[in-house]
Amino acid sequence: MRIFRGAVAILLALAMVAGGGCGPGDDPEDGLRPPLPDPGLFPDNPDRLAQNFQTIYEAMDFAWFSRMLHPQSEMLLQDSTTLRYPELGEELDYSEELRIHERMFSKQDVLDPTNAVVPGIRSIQFQTFARQGVWGYAAAVGSEPSTETALYDVVILLDRGPSAAPIKVQGALRFQVASRDSVVGGQVKPYYRLFRLTDLTMDEFGKAGADKGTFSMAWGRVLGMFR
Repeated sequence: MRIFRGAVAILLALAMVAGGGCGPGDDPEDGLRPPLPDPGLFPDNPDRLAQNFQTIYEAMDFAWFSRMLHPQSEMLLQDSTTLRYPELGEELDYSEELRIHERMFSKQDVLDPTNAVVPGIRSIQFQTFARQGVWGYAAAVGSEPSTETALYDVVILLDRGPSAAPIKVQGALRFQVASRDSVVGGQVKPYYRLFRLTDLTMDEFGKAGADKGTFSMAWGRVLGMFR
């Protein structure tokens, strides 16, 4: 038995060395988690977190989406989205975002609160994802952490399969990201997470626009369908 336990200990030690030490979330706050899969990047600066945002959505990976969010995260919605889905209020909190994205990333048709069928999103593709200007610093307010903020131009295509028209989201999203210290490979590095996302995309629901047969709508309204 001692020989067996010794062998297991050696194998675990070798695995840690091969993995390069701790990955994001390998601390008491988040628990032991595996390192980011390729092409994910350790989010030690805001641009890498933003790049992971695109990667996570295109992979429709719920586990990594949940790890990207700060525990106090929120998404600020447009008035038109709130009018369409009044039960959501002016923002989505952490738990609401998790519920919505778990349903959205399932790739399955779901039922909304009125028992209407919502066609599943089969794939998500970013045609444009470009930062405008530089990251700016926002001081802490109340219990909120200090954040860094930047505006990104986006064009996002969502395929819903042959039974439903595709969706096009275009406009801007404002990112606010917060960091904390994390130990990686024995070194202390900042670990960024998404604290707040403000929806500034165009809301033209019901209009095909230049793309025939494609709905154009705000990002928040897309998420609201999966509430």
